[in-house]
Amino acid sequence: MSSPLGWLKEELLGKYLHPRGHVAEESELEKAAAKGHIAFRFNIEVPPEDHASLSQHLSVVHERRNVVVHHFLDNFDLQSRESCTAALTYLEETHQLLDTHQGEVLQFAEWAAGMNQVMARQLRAPQLAAFLEAGLDDSTRPRQKRRKRAGR
Repeated sequence: MSSPLGWLKEELLGKYLHPRGHVAEESELEKAAAKGHIAFRFNIEVPPEDHASLSQHLSVVHERRNVVVHHFLDNFDLQSRESCTAALTYLEETHQLLDTHQGEVLQFAEWAAGMNQVMARQLRAPQLAAFLEAGLDDSTRPRQKRRKRAGR
C-alpha cells in the first residue's frame, strides 16, 4: 500500500481530476442505478497541462517527504559537523522547494473548495428536490428487501 500522501495523489488525479478529453469509467454509477440508487460523480476536467503540472507538484512534495521521513538518517551521518551542515542545507533547500510547490497545491485546493461550495448549493436547491420527488412515483421506487427472521 502506498503512503497516505501517495494514496491521496492517486485518488485525486485518478478519480476526480481528469485531463480534458479523458473518458471516465462509469461502473460505479451503473452499479448504483442497477440497485435503484441515485448516484452522481463529481469530476473536474482541466487542461492536460494543468493536470500534468499538479501531478508534478504533488510528486515533488511526495518524493521529498519520503526522503525526509524514511531516508534522512541513511543519507546524513549526524555524528560529523560536515554531515550536519549538509543535512541543514538539504533541509533548507527542501523547505524552499516545498514552499514553492505548496503554493501551487494550495491555489488548486482553494479553487476546488470554491467549486465544492457551488456543488453544495446546487444539491440543496429546491428545484433538485422537486425534480427528484417528481421522478419517484410508486412504479419507479425500488422495493425493499425483506429480511428473513431467525429460527424459520
